[in-house]
Amino acid sequence: MCPVIISQLKIRVLTALFVFCGYLALAACHPQTVQTSHIAPKDEQLLADAQAGDAVAQFIMGVNHFIGDRAEQSDAMAFDWYRKAAIQGHEQAQLNLATMYLNGWGNIRDEKSALFWLMASKALGSREADEKLGEAWPGHQKPLAYPEVGMLKRAFGGSADAQRYMATRYRHGVYIASDGYKALYLYSLAADQNDAQAKHDIGMMLRAGEGVPRDVAAAAKWTEQAARQGLMAAQHELGHLYRLGTGVPLDIDLARHWYGKAAAQGYSASKFFLQMLDQTI
Repeated sequence: MCPVIISQLKIRVLTALFVFCGYLALAACHPQTVQTSHIAPKDEQLLADAQAGDAVAQFIMGVNHFIGDRAEQSDAMAFDWYRKAAIQGHEQAQLNLATMYLNGWGNIRDEKSALFWLMASKALGSREADEKLGEAWPGHQKPLAYPEVGMLKRAFGGSADAQRYMATRYRHGVYIASDGYKALYLYSLAADQNDAQAKHDIGMMLRAGEGVPRDVAAAAKWTEQAARQGLMAAQHELGHLYRLGTGVPLDIDLARHWYGKAAAQGYSASKFFLQMLDQTI
C-alpha cells in the first residue's frame, strides 16, 4: 500500500490509535471541518499531564486534536503533541508523526523527517514502521536509499558514537537540514547509555532553547549529570549556572566548586572565572 493514499492510511492510523487508547470503535476518516468543544474536567487533567511532560498524555492529546474528539480538530496541534511524545521515545507517537510528515498534515511534507521517525519507531519495535520502510514512496524507489540512512541505522542500532554524531549534524545542520527535535532525541539515546558528552549537549540545547523549547531547570539537571561524570566543559558550565542562578539557586560557593573541578583538569576559562570571583570578595 502506498503510504500517501490519504483515506486508507488515515483509517489505518486512526484504527491503531483507537485500539491503543482503549476506544471501542473507529469514528471516521480525517475530519474535514474544524470542531471545537469545551474541555471537561477529566480532559483538563489530561492537558495538565501533557503540559507537565507525560508522554502518554501528550500522545492522547495528539489523538484528540487529530480527530477533533474532546478537543479542537487541528492537524497542527496534533503534530505538536505527537512530536513532544516522540522525542520522549513514545513508539506510536513516532509512527504517527512520521505519517503526518509523509502526508503534510500539520506541517510541510517531509520524507526525510518521516524516514527518521519511522526508523526511530522501528527501533522501538513497531512492525508497522518496519513495513512502511520497506514500501516504495512516490519519487523514490525506496526510502532507505537516502544517504544518511547508514549512520542512522547505526544510531538506532545502539551506537552512542553514531547517536551523538548524527545528533550534532542535526543540531548544527551539517550537510543535512537542521532539526533540534531530532538532535535532542538522538542525544537522549546516547545519554541513556550514560554518555556524558550527550548529557552536556542536551543541557546546552535546553539552556539556549536551541531548536527546542527553552527549559533552564532541565538544562541544569542534565549539565550536573555530565559534570558529576567528570566532563570539564559541563563542570565549567555548571559553575556558570550557579554563579548566575540560572536553572538553579544562585550559589557562589557551588560556582567556585565546579569552576575549581574544571580548572583542576586544565580548563583555562574556569581558572579565569575563579580569579574573577576572588577579586569580587
